[in-house]
This record gives sequence, C-alpha cells and structure tokens, in this order.
Amino acid sequence: MFQDVAKSRHLVGVAITLTVTGSDENGEPADPGTVTVAVTNSVGASVASGVVVESGNDRSTTIAAADNAAVDRLTAVWSSGGAVLTTTHHDVVG
Repeated sequence: MFQDVAKSRHLVGVAITLTVTGSDENGEPADPGTVTVAVTNSVGASVASGVVVESGNDRSTTIAAADNAAVDRLTAVWSSGGAVLTTTHHDVVG
C-alpha cells in the first residue's frame, strides 16, 4: 500500500520530483522494497521510467526540466516485482 500526493501540481519548464510513501495495511509508514516507475504524458508517451530513489519509506523519481516542457497531465505507475503498487496523477501547469 502507498500514500501519495494524488493530483499534485507542478510548474512547467522546471525539474519536478514525484514521490510516494510506502505504508502497511493500517496506513502506517512501511518500507515498500524495490520500486520502479513508468511516467507517461496525457497521450501515453513515455516521459521517464525506471529510476527510483529510496529514502526511508519514500520512493521518488525526478522529471528533468527538458522533459517537462508543456502543460500536461502525467501518470506515474509505481511497481514492484511486476505488480502495480499504485498509480499517481500529476498536473503540469503554466
């Protein structure tokens, strides 16, 4: 289970960091293990994938400013061992 900042907003043209926090069945913070992410834009094109940084129970990925060049809606699919853990949505605004 993950806690996330669903439908977060990020400024266009700057690097952005997407983060989720692992939690157990009671909603308490927990280590989610090794996690991967695939980030796509509103038309399904890949924006970023694979690189996830671990910090305690948090998992994050950074989208470079060059890959964040237009107002859009990003979808991040967070997975572990081939199973989807959670999906988060992030608005890129002007």
